[in-house]
Amino acid sequence: MGVVVGNWVLRQLGWLTPLSWMLPPLAVLFLVEGHAAAKSYVRAQGCGIAYREWLGRRLARFFGPVAWLLGLWAVVAIVMPTLGVGVGTVLAQSGTALSSLWFLPVLAMLTAVTPVAARIGPLWPLAVVLHVDVARLGAGGPDMLGWVGAVAGWLVPFGLGAVWARDGFGTRRAGWCLLAGGSVAAAGLAGWGDYPLSTLGAAGSAVAGPALAAVSLGLAQCGLALLLYEPLGRAATRASGRPTEPT
Repeated sequence: MGVVVGNWVLRQLGWLTPLSWMLPPLAVLFLVEGHAAAKSYVRAQGCGIAYREWLGRRLARFFGPVAWLLGLWAVVAIVMPTLGVGVGTVLAQSGTALSSLWFLPVLAMLTAVTPVAARIGPLWPLAVVLHVDVARLGAGGPDMLGWVGAVAGWLVPFGLGAVWARDGFGTRRAGWCLLAGGSVAAAGLAGWGDYPLSTLGAAGSAVAGPALAAVSLGLAQCGLALLLYEPLGRAATRASGRPTEPT
């Protein structure tokens, strides 16, 4: 909801459009899923669970709640015309309500390649994004290359999360490096490169397909998440260990 409202505000106030780079939090989502999926897959291997069974169970956790949402919205879509709402309005509202689920197939695809992502990490996908941008933006390559860059761009934070689960790197040092390096790279590419200042419907956004600037910003967001990981974990531990007050 915050992203939807934020996008509407930025469209109305054009001078705020550079702030749109801070709205899409998908990099952090993919980082966390990469970390969780890699750990889950290692545990499954230890228990003798085959890859296909593990993947089926994990995807069921994603799409089980979605089935309830789709069922509820189907009921709403049937009832609305009986209350005098036009079919066009129902279709438009349905599209708006369900369009925010576009990332779930992407998340499912990334989860399916968890074993590969854990092996290659984030550097190879990042190199692909760089070369796609050079070919597409520098050499006038076809726009369809953007989809190759999109898949590779989504793999960057996912692979980072998988490596985090595999190697357990120091979150504070890695966090500061990612936050500083990603911020500088994103600002430099948006300021001096051929990248838009707004991600609203622009090629290179986290929705239209991440280019190098968007991926750099995503890495900065991942760095901030890693910096907050330990403090938030300690706070949660203290909160859960706090004795219950008598009533």
